[in-house]
Amino acid sequence: MNSWNSSLASAERGQVVAERSVARLTTTVAVTLIGLVVCSGAVNEVMDYKLRNEVYTKQLAAPNPLLASVRAQEAERLSHYRWLRKPDGTVRIPLERAKQLVLADYARTAASASPGQAGATAPAASPSAATDKPTDTTFRQRSQ
Repeated sequence: MNSWNSSLASAERGQVVAERSVARLTTTVAVTLIGLVVCSGAVNEVMDYKLRNEVYTKQLAAPNPLLASVRAQEAERLSHYRWLRKPDGTVRIPLERAKQLVLADYARTAASASPGQAGATAPAASPSAATDKPTDTTFRQRSQ
C-alpha cells in the first residue's frame, strides 16, 4: 500500500506542478500581450506627434515675409477688378463674380435649349460645371 500511496502522492505533486506551470505560462503570455499593446500605442502616439509637428512646421507655421507678400498679391488679384488691356476691353474680375457669371451663362444656355427635341435634356447648372472650365478670371467686355 505504501508504494500505491507514494505513487498517488507523486502524481498529485506532478499535477500541482503542471497547474503552476500552466498558470505561470498564461500569466507570462498575458503580460507580454499587454506590453505589446502598450508599446504599439506609444509608438503610434509618437509617430502621430511627429506627423502633426511636421505638418505644422511645413504648412501652418508663420510664413516668411516673401511668401506672405506673394499670397497677398494673389488674394488681391482674385478679389478685385482691374483693367488688363483697356483698348481691347479685357478686364480681370473677382473669382467669385466670375463663377456667378459662368453659372448664369450656363443656366441661360440650358434654358434656351429647345425642350421639343427628342432625347435632348438640358444639364442642370451646378458649381461643378464651373470647375470644368479654366479658372482664369479674365473676361472680355461684351459689346451690346
